[in-house]
Amino acid sequence: VASWARAVEANPSDVDSLHLLGFALIAGGREFERARALLVRARQVDPLHLIYGTADRVYPAWYCADFGALLDILNEVDWWIGLNAPIPRLFKGFFHAATGDLDEAFELFGHIDRDTPEHPAAALGAFLGHAFQGEPDQALAAVTKKLEQTAWWDDYFPVLLADGYIMIGEQERALDWVDRAIDMGTTNVTFLGEHEPFLRRLRGDPRYEALLEKARKLSESLTDNLKLPGWA
Repeated sequence: VASWARAVEANPSDVDSLHLLGFALIAGGREFERARALLVRARQVDPLHLIYGTADRVYPAWYCADFGALLDILNEVDWWIGLNAPIPRLFKGFFHAATGDLDEAFELFGHIDRDTPEHPAAALGAFLGHAFQGEPDQALAAVTKKLEQTAWWDDYFPVLLADGYIMIGEQERALDWVDRAIDMGTTNVTFLGEHEPFLRRLRGDPRYEALLEKARKLSESLTDNLKLPGWA
């Protein structure tokens, strides 16, 4: 984060650093409005980029769990980003599930499995689909070693795995993956503790409360001695 801040200070048109710094601050739960300004700047520099062109709307909606708004944004750019790709389908399916539209979620998860069965998103979609339907045995069978290895080095796949494990009553496994998400930079305490629709079921669990405190400390340290660009 400190390196990205220096890069933006040196070159306010460096879209990669603008985007990464803005995302890291929102995911980390710090300097929300200044982070949004960084993402707006990235869009202004490169408005036709498939990520930078929407990130100033997507990330704030995501970490406030405004999944209806996220679906609206994705529907606007279906033609642009190609939602037949496994990762967009996975997240669009999850957003539908989070808004209660399980039928559309299951359809999208099924498309991933049929079209790109070897992609880790196919296993994660199958896991979530079975978990949301209350099928623990089938859900657990869908979790492959490849999926776990991929999720271990991602910042958001661990949250999705935690969500699925919560739905099938595997609370300790869910907490393990929340812990990993925090280690990988998802330290936005308001998101973890209040906004994320499935993690809220962990409230009151002593281990979960301890993880939120861990996230809080990491979040606060994210901007210690950090010089953000003056215009952001």
